Amino acid sequence: MSRSVFGRPEHRRTLALAVFGLAVIIAIWTQRSTFAAAVGELRLLQWWIVGTLVVVGVIERVVRIDLFRTLLGGPTFGTAATVHEVGTAVSKGVPMGGPLATALRWSMCRDASIPTTAFTVTMIAAGAAAAFVTWTLPLLILGLDLTRRDAEMTDLVVLIVCSVVVFGSVAFWWVMLGSDRIHRWCERRCRQLYARAGKRIPAARDIDTTASVDEIRSGLISVAARPWGLLAKMTVAQLCGALVLLVALRGVGVGSELDTVEFLRVFFIVTLLGSFIPTPGGVGVIEAGLSGALVASGVAPASALAAVLVYRLITYVMPILIGGVLYLFWRGGVAARAEATGEESVDEMVGSRVLVPAIVEY
Repeated sequence: MSRSVFGRPEHRRTLALAVFGLAVIIAIWTQRSTFAAAVGELRLLQWWIVGTLVVVGVIERVVRIDLFRTLLGGPTFGTAATVHEVGTAVSKGVPMGGPLATALRWSMCRDASIPTTAFTVTMIAAGAAAAFVTWTLPLLILGLDLTRRDAEMTDLVVLIVCSVVVFGSVAFWWVMLGSDRIHRWCERRCRQLYARAGKRIPAARDIDTTASVDEIRSGLISVAARPWGLLAKMTVAQLCGALVLLVALRGVGVGSELDTVEFLRVFFIVTLLGSFIPTPGGVGVIEAGLSGALVASGVAPASALAAVLVYRLITYVMPILIGGVLYLFWRGGVAARAEATGEESVDEMVGSRVLVPAIVEY
């Protein structure tokens, strides 16, 4: 019985999440005095600090949406915002929500008459840019920090690992996009996947996989030929996240004990490590990691926790709320159009479009 219940991947994930949730509850309970002190620190935030935090948070969302809109081929800002923010909300708010977020985004693009190939190019290019910037910023900031102090063994390890990943990713995409052999392998793999999907979705049998793969490759080559705008927007978005936490720290009274360069080093290394955490949006681990790293840098525990809570409210909770509202508007619009034209309901539409993107992501 134990084997039949916990031998399945979904049951193991559920058990792992339950154990993690229990650990978080225990940690909060044991540190309840620090949480109480952190709430008291939040009263130090002046109205203009709160306003600045909200503005920077909104700028981050706008930059990310505009990046997505450009890659999708220029739909309206509202369409791009719905596609991007709903996917972000699902991936941040639902355990193992990546496949579901991809499926919803694909359904919304289909509803907006955005070609599947453009959607695929967008997802791949945005993911590659995010990974590149996430590894490059710690490399640059740590290098800048080491001009002011002696390097430790940990610093050298981080420098080497980040350098290998950054230059390795460039080499990887150079080979992937330039190799005809890999291109032909992708064509064969896609034919197999769509043939499998065609057993449940007859329309998948009619897709010209060769033309689709050619178009995706051409789109990615076009993005790679002019990557600077994409990388610049991704960098601005990630720096906005860092700015939110820095403003929150200054707002609760953290001053000379934490200079800007040291803060950026701590922030980008912790968020890089947090990207490996399987919990939705790194919840629980990011908070603990950032708070602990700030305390190790000389920040008082209550001040560190207060600032991190504000940071997560702006960069984690706010996108979920925005995405939830946009999803309700989208769902209502699709349902209204379906009722007016007699087409499939939104539930049937989403359900019929979940399989293919999930298989492609797999």
